[in-house]
Order: sequence, then structure tokens, then C-alpha cells
Amino acid sequence: MYDPIDPVDLTRVDSAGLVTLIAEATRAENSAAGTRMAAVAELLTRHQADDDPRWVIDAHAATTADVGAAMGISPRRAATVVNTAEALRDRLPRIAERLRAGDISERVAKVMCFRTHLVNESAAAAVDNALAPRLPTAPERCRTAR
Repeated sequence: MYDPIDPVDLTRVDSAGLVTLIAEATRAENSAAGTRMAAVAELLTRHQADDDPRWVIDAHAATTADVGAAMGISPRRAATVVNTAEALRDRLPRIAERLRAGDISERVAKVMCFRTHLVNESAAAAVDNALAPRLPTAPERCRTAR
């Protein structure tokens, strides 16, 4: 599933080529994070479909355990990943699209999930619709910073 970039002798690449390589790798990393979040959200959906109130562990805890094992992270970090994936799926789907496209970083998506956690569903939808098209991509931020 993961296709690593062909190894390149970086000493033979000019500076502009290195900047391009960095930008492309960052976009691929962002897109991979979006794909991972979508997969986590789908896993949560499947666990929720199988949820039984008599079970000791609920769908969220089961998903957290699976994600933690798959990613090799602590239960607390895994719970954050599951919460973020759920928020992107349910409350901020346009932000999730921008992440899957590689336009924004996982950090930006996480901050948006955190900052909209306490608003109701309609307000979250309004934020999603208003901000998703306005978020600059990484190259646009670089151009304005120079």
C-alpha cells in the first residue's frame, strides 16, 4: 500500500528541486494522514454497527485499541486520533476532503476539530463550509511569507 519515493542522490538535485521534493513529500504526507483518518472513521462506523450494550467495551474503545495497536501509539494518543477522525467525518467533512487532497496538514485539521468541539452541529457545518475553501495550501503560504 505504501510506495516510498525512489531514493535520489540529493547532492545532485539543485535547490529548487529540493524545495519541490519537500513540497511534494509534504503534500503526500498530508494526503496519507487524510486517508488514515478516513480509514479510522470507517473502522469506528463498523464497530458502532456491531455495538452491543451488554459488552464491557464499546465501539469507541474497541476502535481506539485497534488504532493504537496499528499505529504503535498509546491509548490516549489513539483516542485523540479516533476523536479527530470522527469529527472530520461527522462535523467537518469539507475539511476532511482538503486533508485527503493533501492541501492542509493533519495539524491544521486537528486544530479545527478541537476548536469546533463545543459548537453545535449546525455551527460546525457553517464553519466547515466557510473555512474549507479559504484555507491556503502550503505553497500559497510559502509565497506570501517571502
